[in-house]
Amino acid sequence: MATAPDIDAPANPLDAFRAEARAWIAANFPPALKGKDNAMSAIEGPHENSPEEAAWQQAMGDKGWGVPTWPREYGGGGLSRAEARILQEEMQRAGAWNPIGGMGVMMFGPTLLEYGSEEQKRAHIPAIAKGLVRWCQGYSEPGAGSDLASLQTFAEDHGDHYVVNGTKNYASLADTVEYNVIFAGIKGMSPTEGHIGLCIPRGTPGLTLEEGSWNPMGMRAAVSPNILLDNCFVPDDYVIGTPGVFPRDRWQARFHLGFAAQYLGGSEGIFDYLTDYLPKRGTASDAYAQLRLGEIRIGIDSVRWLIYRAAWLWKMRRIEEAELFSMTAKHRAIENAVNAMDKGAQIAGSSAFHAKSPLARMFRDLRVQTLHENLDKTAATVGKYHLGQEFDTTARL
Repeated sequence: MATAPDIDAPANPLDAFRAEARAWIAANFPPALKGKDNAMSAIEGPHENSPEEAAWQQAMGDKGWGVPTWPREYGGGGLSRAEARILQEEMQRAGAWNPIGGMGVMMFGPTLLEYGSEEQKRAHIPAIAKGLVRWCQGYSEPGAGSDLASLQTFAEDHGDHYVVNGTKNYASLADTVEYNVIFAGIKGMSPTEGHIGLCIPRGTPGLTLEEGSWNPMGMRAAVSPNILLDNCFVPDDYVIGTPGVFPRDRWQARFHLGFAAQYLGGSEGIFDYLTDYLPKRGTASDAYAQLRLGEIRIGIDSVRWLIYRAAWLWKMRRIEEAELFSMTAKHRAIENAVNAMDKGAQIAGSSAFHAKSPLARMFRDLRVQTLHENLDKTAATVGKYHLGQEFDTTARL
């Protein structure tokens, strides 16, 4: 017969963590923010945190749960992937969201954790984990995109420092960040062997933003101006990794999966809006609305499992398979996002698309991004592989 302690004990450690996460969120998430979107994802300009948002960011930063799987020694949560998934589930259950994000979390932080020196990690990672410092990543260039072999930004080696010259575009949020990570080629070396990452603080002499270089439809919330680099001085301790390490490790190919997740998130946003809006509109009982909403949900769930499969391949270090399957997931995620927009528009009706509607913003921004040529580039790369032809998963993102 089971004793009282046996009955009360959690079935496994994950159950215990779920209880911990649920209690912590209940104690720390401000009720005034319940059910509201993360302001980072909704604004189209500078945003000042409300007192509730500031308190929530500090609580998440102090706990390390803004970057739940990062090491505790650098300010992360130190959670397993399974625990991080449970944390996300419990946050969604409570109507909460992660207030710590941006390029530092999405791109630079993971890069520094893998390639940075111990001094660089301790200097920069804790502030990223608390959402205190913002970062921009400058990779793309006018006329070259993200093609590694075509970079025209060069770093000249002067022994204990580099002098950098060139232009970067699509530098997301470069107007607001404290640091810019710039990728360049070392002058006199091949594009791959001389490829280097450089951390350039805001205010560095010679780093300027080109006025009027960014005002597009579809990405107004992430101002991405051109960065002009004119004889920028960068000391050696601001160099990330060793020359050539990023192309050797096929670092660019890792971003396909991130893009897939973003397109999936856009589709989820449309679905969530419709499930709230359609009953209010009085069409939840309409058979056509039910059909289209079900089709959207099926597409979302099928793409999610492609993303999980690709993530598992990366975890298993089956690199070539992971790269190609990440491209497959991205291709299907883009197609699914277009499908969600088309079917969603059919059942939402024109009244859902007033100028300031969240649905209008989602459709506008998501559609602009899905028109990118990467859909065809992705399919062609997968086709080359299966035909035994030379292919490069890092050529274009």
